[in-house]
Amino acid sequence: MVTISHMVTLQYKEEKAIIVPTELTIQHEEHQYIQLRPTNHAICQLVCGSNMPKNASISACTKLQEVIQKRNHAMQSDEASEPQDDLFPSSDEPPSKKKKGMKIPPPTVNITVGEVTVTCLVHGRRPTASDLCIRLDATQIGAIVDYIREDAIEAMQQSKRKYVKKVSPSIANMAVPESIVFEVQTIMDGEMPLNSKTEAILACLENAGLASKQRLLPRHLLIHPDNRSQSMLSYHDVWSKRLAMSMVGFNIKLVEGTTIAFTMSTEPEKRAMQLAKNKALIDNAMGHLAPMNGSEGYLTIGGSHTVAYLRCIENGVTGPSAESSTHPKSDAIWRAISDGWTWVTISSAVEDAIPILPSFLQSSLNSANSIQKNVSELEVAMLLATCFAKGMTLAQAVKHAEHASQLCRTSISAIGTYVMKFSGHAGSFPILHFLSNFSKVHSSSMLLGEDMMTQIATMDFKSSTNMYPMTRAAIWLTLLACPKNHERDGFARNLIRSDIERLKQAACLPMTTKAEQMLQDAWGIHQSIHAGQGKHIDGHHVDNCFGRLCIRTILHLCNKAKTDSRECKEFASLEAIVEAFSTELYKDSPASGAEASKSDEKPMVDVLSAKPHVVALLQNAHMTMGGRYTNSKEHGSMVFILQSVSDDGACMRHTPFFGDSIDISVPLESLKKWRSTKTPMPKLCDVTMVTTCMPNVHPAFVEEHQRAMVTVALHAAHKKHSSTSSLAFGQFPPSLMTMVTCKKKAGIKLTPMGNISKHKAEGAPKGTALEAFGSHWVSPPKQNTLFEDEKHPLVPYFWVRACASDAQPNMSFSTIVQDGVRVPMLYEKHEVLLHPPMEETMQEPPKKKAKAKAEAN
Repeated sequence: MVTISHMVTLQYKEEKAIIVPTELTIQHEEHQYIQLRPTNHAICQLVCGSNMPKNASISACTKLQEVIQKRNHAMQSDEASEPQDDLFPSSDEPPSKKKKGMKIPPPTVNITVGEVTVTCLVHGRRPTASDLCIRLDATQIGAIVDYIREDAIEAMQQSKRKYVKKVSPSIANMAVPESIVFEVQTIMDGEMPLNSKTEAILACLENAGLASKQRLLPRHLLIHPDNRSQSMLSYHDVWSKRLAMSMVGFNIKLVEGTTIAFTMSTEPEKRAMQLAKNKALIDNAMGHLAPMNGSEGYLTIGGSHTVAYLRCIENGVTGPSAESSTHPKSDAIWRAISDGWTWVTISSAVEDAIPILPSFLQSSLNSANSIQKNVSELEVAMLLATCFAKGMTLAQAVKHAEHASQLCRTSISAIGTYVMKFSGHAGSFPILHFLSNFSKVHSSSMLLGEDMMTQIATMDFKSSTNMYPMTRAAIWLTLLACPKNHERDGFARNLIRSDIERLKQAACLPMTTKAEQMLQDAWGIHQSIHAGQGKHIDGHHVDNCFGRLCIRTILHLCNKAKTDSRECKEFASLEAIVEAFSTELYKDSPASGAEASKSDEKPMVDVLSAKPHVVALLQNAHMTMGGRYTNSKEHGSMVFILQSVSDDGACMRHTPFFGDSIDISVPLESLKKWRSTKTPMPKLCDVTMVTTCMPNVHPAFVEEHQRAMVTVALHAAHKKHSSTSSLAFGQFPPSLMTMVTCKKKAGIKLTPMGNISKHKAEGAPKGTALEAFGSHWVSPPKQNTLFEDEKHPLVPYFWVRACASDAQPNMSFSTIVQDGVRVPMLYEKHEVLLHPPMEETMQEPPKKKAKAKAEAN
């Protein structure tokens, strides 16, 4: 099935085009009309341009009122032109017995605006100011905008009138009775299932007149700040729900009467906070959530993602991957947008009396629609933090979280450990809020799993002074930013347990400690900027920069930067990662407020007196000094750098592998033929680097050759000297024995066999490793110690242990030289070993001890 939908966009001169909401377009006969609603955001943007204050309105525009008066006067003129009955009819005519009907005005009237005739559509007998509809015609719309623009901008910039809202005494003094608060708290602390608690609480509030059922439209709703444990929602989740909703369809019966919303607070400060939270959420979505329209009065705690997506459809918003929000008009989604559905609305006074109630109710509404959204470990952590902040004990918070998330129920113990130990100072939990802010902007809700969450919260770095809190947060953030190709059924798999275990191993721990200190220093900068010390840096920008620092650090430590990151970029060292963080934070920082507007302003140029090369650069905005450009038709794949521009032309330079640079002069009129490119200039490798990186001298290949030579020498020595036929192995205790009596001295010889790898200088074992090329090479392999797995070998050399101080040694160390490699060897010797450490610890044999003791008695 092919669905074709149309969308109306209007653009005034060179300004940004606006999308006209569908409810503002009206079809009458063969023409379309647009309703110039003075409070609509899109209409205000069309009339006044993009620079508009919050909750803009052009209702006070005098010119607009003049146009409306012209429309009304034209209607009255048409009515007056109709034939009227005589006031005093002739007495010869019989009186009419029929009642005179109401005069119906014409469907359209024409007015003159400037020099253009504008056709207006008439609604009813007494059309209001918001019913001004004109024909959807470029000339007519342009005439209206030209006529009212200047006055509309002036009216919009005037201070708004202040109104004192009169509230009835019963509502103004309304407070939640203590008995209702006690009853709700008792239900929340009871033993009933979570959904049963929700039903009981709503019934209690409805009986007290504090909750009711109302039919609300999506445009009337915003997101409650406590939704999803104060993370509100992620626009990535909104658009992933769009895909699922498109596949299964929207069933309004599943949300009818089951979604819950709180009324906005009547306190000015709290209401301003609620609006500010939603505005920040929309701004951080980078245009992928619908803007506020000024008619909102309710805050959702259930069905929030559904409402957000329906608002996107209504406002023609596209998704982060350019997903379309168009649906056929016959779709049930449009009925939900235009007609809404029944909501359970709760008074804001209830929230003031019971602050934990929105979070509690939201926990039972995670599957309110047929398209479910998984509750992730991060949301559970935020829920626990919210419960702690509102006075709950750890046991109460964990119990509440267990009911809220069945999927993460087995991980709640580990999540609670993380919140208590590693989420920052109590009360504000800054690390958790940072993780939440970064996640809802850059990824959809990602699950970790019980094993991974437990690993993050409980792993021991064997340090008495450092618990590595920032490393744990960075691991969690890296998993939250998992690329789509590493996601498995909603679980992040860009890191596995062995990757995290690697960070606390002895070989990697110094680098992990260095990274922890680096992250803590950067976190201090992050917190100082959020505290207001970096006023020129946007808080959202510093979150992005610090998040990238965390992800790059963990992937660098795990050697997964190229394969498991979104940017697929590998940094040479931790220092390079810090340098990139500093560059992005300060050099690439977007200015905020007035500084941003100043930085966006371009210098004014008088083109009448400007020189030709200045005009040429203005007409070819892609040409900048030092930029790289190509002209494939004239110069093939050669890359040129723009050196200078004068009235005689532009000078461009190409540097080949060999020979001198090639300079060309490009006429100013030919600059439009050149295209910017990211391809670098040809670069020739330095001769010194070529000499040191050839295979015959490069350390990587030299070490491989040395390893091969050591392997051959080791096998030759083992074949030539090792005794294997008369040996027996035992366990419990581990033992190496001979099957026959060895009467001949040096009858048994043992040489090592194992993994060939170069040991570090400080970690080389004494007397037990091969010596070759100035290094030690061999290490013990994993052996078949339980005599059950034939996959692993038995190496007699490594079964020999240093004997006890009161025992008689029977093997001694020696070395042999095989093909230039010094190979250690154990050989049979009945005398005392001549090894110095053994001589120092030697004592007299047990038999002599016993004899001396008997003689003493």
